[in-house]
Amino acid sequence: MGPKRAEQLDQTLQKLNATHGEHPGPDGALRQPRAGPTAELQATLLEFRTLAAKLDSTISAPAIVRARDKADTLVGNLNEMSVQFRATGERLDSVLAKLERGEGTMGKLATDTVLYQRFTDLSASVDSLVRDCARTPAARGHGEDVLSAAGARHDARPDLPRHRRRDAHARPQRLGPRAGP
Repeated sequence: MGPKRAEQLDQTLQKLNATHGEHPGPDGALRQPRAGPTAELQATLLEFRTLAAKLDSTISAPAIVRARDKADTLVGNLNEMSVQFRATGERLDSVLAKLERGEGTMGKLATDTVLYQRFTDLSASVDSLVRDCARTPAARGHGEDVLSAAGARHDARPDLPRHRRRDAHARPQRLGPRAGP
């Protein structure tokens, strides 16, 4: 390297040092604790620590702890209910599948049209029998017992105490003119 180049290099370094002294650059700005980004970062860190302390004291407050525990219990109860609902749904699906296949009494009634018709006819016959019994004096409560189809005795006035009910074998006494058809 010649003396001319060495002199140019020396001048360039002097200018660079002079520029660095006037403008500290990123290294100088980061080293200043009261100004620039360092000061802003320190203030932000202090605010973050204050906020974390407040959050910690809020979370550890007794009311919050109780609410958290209640929420945990509630979630546990909801999980149990969910399991129970799932089990109930599975049982219901099983029952409905049996009904659709015609299994059991209700399944046969739901799928067998002949059995359904017989059941409907039987229901109509029972309705007719009850209407006929209601037209007889014994069923209107004139003291006589109504006998069921199986032969069991039913008092015509079950609302009265037992000692005031009429004897099943005694003739009813007339208290006045007979009402009705």
